[in-house]
Amino acid sequence: MVQILTAGFGIFGATSFDLHEDLGFTLTHGLSILIFLAALVAWIELKSLAIAFLIGALTTVQVALPGVDNRWIAGLHPVNALLIFLLALLLLWRVRPIPARPVSPSA
Repeated sequence: MVQILTAGFGIFGATSFDLHEDLGFTLTHGLSILIFLAALVAWIELKSLAIAFLIGALTTVQVALPGVDNRWIAGLHPVNALLIFLLALLLLWRVRPIPARPVSPSA
């Protein structure tokens, strides 16, 4: 969400996208690699481990997309960001499922 906010700053008034770029490379990319390493250490289920790897790989692609000379490929940057966000939610759901609501006894 912070990345979306900083992109908005870059589009609607900031003089550059420096904050968006810096946060994207250091925070987002760094966290995605740490998530994968934590998944390796925790040795989670193979499908969840694959999702963690995919998040790291797509985040690495995400950092490179804006620099691509082809505008159609570079334009995939926001689509890839949404995919990374959805995969992160899926991974969170897989490793921490939402608990079922307790059934209250009827009176």
